[in-house]
Amino acid sequence: RGPFLIMANSQGNGQITRHDVKYNPVSHQYVVVGCARQYANSIDLVMISRVDPNSVAGANEPRMDTFVYDGLSNNESYDDVSLAVSAKNGNFIVVAEHKVTGEGEGCYGALFTSEGVALTPTPTRLDLLQGSGDEDDPDVVYLPQKDVFLYISNTDSSGLLVNRIVGSVIQTTDEGAGNLRLNGVEQ
Repeated sequence: RGPFLIMANSQGNGQITRHDVKYNPVSHQYVVVGCARQYANSIDLVMISRVDPNSVAGANEPRMDTFVYDGLSNNESYDDVSLAVSAKNGNFIVVAEHKVTGEGEGCYGALFTSEGVALTPTPTRLDLLQGSGDEDDPDVVYLPQKDVFLYISNTDSSGLLVNRIVGSVIQTTDEGAGNLRLNGVEQ
Protein backbone atom coordinates (compact mmCIF):
# COMPACT_ATOMS: atom_id res chain seq x y z
CA ARG A 1 0.00 0.00 0.00
CA GLY A 2 1.23 3.51 -0.72
CA PRO A 3 1.46 6.42 1.71
CA PHE A 4 -1.69 7.64 3.45
CA LEU A 5 -2.58 10.58 5.70
CA ILE A 6 -2.42 9.88 9.44
CA MET A 7 -2.86 13.38 10.84
CA ALA A 8 -2.65 16.94 9.60
CA ASN A 9 -2.69 20.36 11.19
CA SER A 10 -4.61 22.84 9.06
CA GLN A 11 -4.32 25.56 11.73
CA GLY A 12 -1.54 28.00 12.66
CA ASN A 13 1.76 27.06 11.10
CA GLY A 14 0.47 23.61 10.10
CA GLN A 15 3.24 21.66 11.83
CA ILE A 16 2.94 18.47 13.83
CA THR A 17 6.02 17.75 15.92
CA ARG A 18 7.22 15.59 18.79
CA HIS A 19 5.31 12.52 17.66
CA ASP A 20 5.23 8.99 19.11
CA VAL A 21 3.56 5.79 17.87
CA LYS A 22 2.76 2.46 19.56
CA TYR A 23 0.91 -0.70 18.50
CA ASN A 24 -2.18 -1.66 20.53
CA PRO A 25 -2.34 -5.48 20.67
CA VAL A 26 -5.91 -5.40 22.03
CA SER A 27 -7.49 -3.23 19.31
CA HIS A 28 -4.97 -4.35 16.65
CA GLN A 29 -4.37 -0.70 15.75
CA TYR A 30 -1.54 1.78 15.92
CA VAL A 31 -1.93 4.81 18.16
CA VAL A 32 -0.13 7.96 16.98
CA VAL A 33 0.28 11.12 19.06
CA GLY A 34 1.84 14.44 18.07
CA CYS A 35 1.94 18.08 19.04
CA ALA A 36 -0.17 20.21 16.68
CA ARG A 37 1.61 23.57 16.66
CA GLN A 38 -0.57 26.69 16.95
CA TYR A 39 -3.69 24.57 16.46
CA ALA A 40 -6.18 26.80 18.29
CA ASN A 41 -5.61 30.51 18.92
CA SER A 42 -1.82 29.96 18.65
CA ILE A 43 -2.01 27.20 21.30
CA ASP A 44 -0.14 23.92 20.70
CA LEU A 45 -2.46 20.96 21.37
CA VAL A 46 -2.11 17.17 21.53
CA MET A 47 -3.37 15.36 18.41
CA ILE A 48 -4.15 11.63 18.51
CA SER A 49 -4.88 9.17 15.67
CA ARG A 50 -5.81 5.50 15.59
CA VAL A 51 -4.70 3.58 12.50
CA ASP A 52 -5.51 0.06 11.32
CA PRO A 53 -2.59 -1.93 9.92
CA ASN A 54 -2.93 -2.99 6.29
CA SER A 55 -3.78 -6.55 7.37
CA VAL A 56 -6.91 -5.18 9.12
CA ALA A 57 -7.79 -2.27 6.83
CA GLY A 58 -7.53 -4.22 3.58
CA ALA A 59 -8.90 -1.98 0.83
CA ASN A 60 -10.46 0.43 3.38
CA GLU A 61 -9.00 3.66 4.74
CA PRO A 62 -6.44 2.71 7.43
CA ARG A 63 -6.94 5.82 9.58
CA MET A 64 -9.82 5.19 11.98
CA ASP A 65 -10.00 8.63 13.58
CA THR A 66 -7.99 11.70 14.52
CA PHE A 67 -8.84 14.09 17.32
CA VAL A 68 -7.34 16.94 19.31
CA TYR A 69 -7.12 16.61 23.09
CA ASP A 70 -6.65 19.49 25.52
CA GLY A 71 -8.55 18.67 28.69
CA LEU A 72 -7.40 21.78 30.55
CA SER A 73 -8.65 24.50 28.16
CA ASN A 74 -6.52 27.11 29.87
CA ASN A 75 -4.93 28.61 26.75
CA GLU A 76 -1.52 27.11 27.58
CA SER A 77 0.46 25.03 25.06
CA TYR A 78 1.55 21.42 25.17
CA ASP A 79 4.96 20.30 23.91
CA ASP A 80 6.83 16.97 24.11
CA VAL A 81 4.45 13.99 23.97
CA SER A 82 4.84 10.28 24.69
CA LEU A 83 2.45 7.35 24.84
CA ALA A 84 2.24 3.77 26.08
CA VAL A 85 -0.37 1.03 25.60
CA SER A 86 -1.50 -1.67 28.02
CA ALA A 87 -1.30 -5.10 26.41
CA LYS A 88 -3.84 -6.38 28.93
CA ASN A 89 -6.81 -4.00 28.45
CA GLY A 90 -5.75 -1.84 25.46
CA ASN A 91 -6.02 1.43 27.39
CA PHE A 92 -3.35 3.93 26.40
CA ILE A 93 -1.82 6.87 28.22
CA VAL A 94 -0.56 10.10 26.69
CA VAL A 95 1.97 12.10 28.69
CA ALA A 96 2.91 15.63 27.63
CA GLU A 97 4.71 18.73 28.75
CA HIS A 98 2.28 21.57 29.40
CA LYS A 99 2.97 25.21 30.13
CA VAL A 100 2.05 26.24 33.67
CA THR A 101 1.57 29.94 34.36
CA GLY A 102 4.28 31.20 36.72
CA GLU A 103 6.22 27.92 36.70
CA GLY A 104 7.42 27.17 33.19
CA GLU A 105 6.36 23.67 32.19
CA GLY A 106 4.90 20.70 34.01
CA CYS A 107 3.96 17.20 32.90
CA TYR A 108 0.40 15.90 32.59
CA GLY A 109 -1.08 12.52 31.72
CA ALA A 110 -4.42 11.39 30.30
CA LEU A 111 -5.77 7.85 29.95
CA PHE A 112 -7.85 6.62 27.00
CA THR A 113 -9.71 3.44 26.11
CA SER A 114 -8.52 1.43 23.11
CA GLU A 115 -11.28 3.22 21.12
CA GLY A 116 -9.81 6.64 22.00
CA VAL A 117 -12.41 7.65 24.60
CA ALA A 118 -10.88 9.74 27.41
CA LEU A 119 -11.14 7.91 30.73
CA THR A 120 -9.59 10.98 32.35
CA PRO A 121 -11.31 13.97 30.70
CA THR A 122 -9.06 16.32 32.70
CA PRO A 123 -5.39 15.37 32.55
CA THR A 124 -3.62 14.65 35.83
CA ARG A 125 -0.53 16.59 36.80
CA LEU A 126 2.36 14.17 37.20
CA ASP A 127 5.25 16.42 38.26
CA LEU A 128 4.43 16.78 41.94
CA LEU A 129 7.88 16.94 43.58
CA GLN A 130 8.70 20.52 42.67
CA GLY A 131 6.26 23.36 42.21
CA SER A 132 8.52 25.69 40.27
CA GLY A 133 11.12 24.83 37.69
CA ASP A 134 10.50 22.90 34.51
CA GLU A 135 10.13 19.19 34.04
CA ASP A 136 11.08 18.28 30.52
CA ASP A 137 11.16 15.41 28.02
CA PRO A 138 8.49 13.17 29.57
CA ASP A 139 8.44 9.53 28.59
CA VAL A 140 6.09 6.71 29.48
CA VAL A 141 6.48 2.95 28.99
CA TYR A 142 4.30 -0.05 29.66
CA LEU A 143 5.60 -2.69 32.10
CA PRO A 144 3.81 -5.92 31.11
CA GLN A 145 4.90 -7.96 34.15
CA LYS A 146 3.04 -5.52 36.45
CA ASP A 147 0.43 -4.17 33.97
CA VAL A 148 1.35 -0.58 34.86
CA PHE A 149 2.77 2.46 33.11
CA LEU A 150 6.07 3.99 34.22
CA TYR A 151 6.32 7.76 33.72
CA ILE A 152 9.75 9.39 33.77
CA SER A 153 10.95 12.93 33.17
CA ASN A 154 13.94 15.12 33.88
CA THR A 155 13.97 18.29 35.95
CA ASP A 156 15.42 21.53 34.70
CA SER A 157 18.55 23.28 35.91
CA SER A 158 16.63 25.41 38.40
CA GLY A 159 14.12 24.78 41.16
CA LEU A 160 14.11 22.42 44.12
CA LEU A 161 15.42 19.45 42.11
CA VAL A 162 18.32 20.37 39.84
CA ASN A 163 18.92 18.07 36.82
CA ARG A 164 17.28 14.93 38.24
CA ILE A 165 15.38 12.05 36.72
CA VAL A 166 11.96 11.65 38.33
CA GLY A 167 9.10 9.26 37.76
CA SER A 168 6.05 7.46 39.05
CA VAL A 169 3.99 4.34 38.46
CA ILE A 170 0.52 4.78 36.95
CA GLN A 171 -2.21 2.12 36.80
CA THR A 172 -3.71 1.15 33.42
CA THR A 173 -7.25 1.91 34.60
CA ASP A 174 -8.69 5.09 36.07
CA GLU A 175 -9.77 5.32 39.70
CA GLY A 176 -13.44 5.44 38.74
CA ALA A 177 -14.08 9.18 38.80
CA GLY A 178 -12.04 10.21 35.78
CA ASN A 179 -8.61 10.53 37.40
CA LEU A 180 -5.37 8.64 36.93
CA ARG A 181 -4.44 6.13 39.62
CA LEU A 182 -0.90 6.95 40.70
CA ASN A 183 1.06 4.60 42.95
CA GLY A 184 2.25 7.35 45.27
CA VAL A 185 3.96 10.56 44.22
CA GLU A 186 6.99 10.99 42.03
CA GLN A 187 10.25 9.51 43.20
